[in-house]
Amino acid sequence: MFCEWCSAVVVGTGPLVSISLPLRIASVANARFNRWDTARSAKAHRTIARAKVADALRRVRGITADDRVAVRLTRIAPSKLDDDNLSSGFKSTRDGVADALGIDDGSARVRWTYAQERGGVKVYAARVEVWIGAPSMPCPE
Repeated sequence: MFCEWCSAVVVGTGPLVSISLPLRIASVANARFNRWDTARSAKAHRTIARAKVADALRRVRGITADDRVAVRLTRIAPSKLDDDNLSSGFKSTRDGVADALGIDDGSARVRWTYAQERGGVKVYAARVEVWIGAPSMPCPE
């Protein structure tokens, strides 16, 4: 769960859902792809994220209308992206997660954070972690 003020993860509270997706998150801002390839990739990322997150949430519990949600999207790859390319690369995945949650991705009820981890050579994935019921108290620091 994330602190309401500083976005730090609150110690001792693990995510309700943590799943790994077989996605290669790339910088779409600097990509030079055919528009049809880009559209196909975006649709695949959104569809996979929606299906896997919805399945994982069904196993634990649903989201109520007044729940606040924190989501961390982590890119696993051999090299790192800068922060603006990281967030733009996750756009379709974020849309799919929001679809699974049944919440608009621009809603104030959802806090989105992004992270990166180094993977091995030719190892690409994305991890989605979802916390439900974000804290309402200020950061103790």
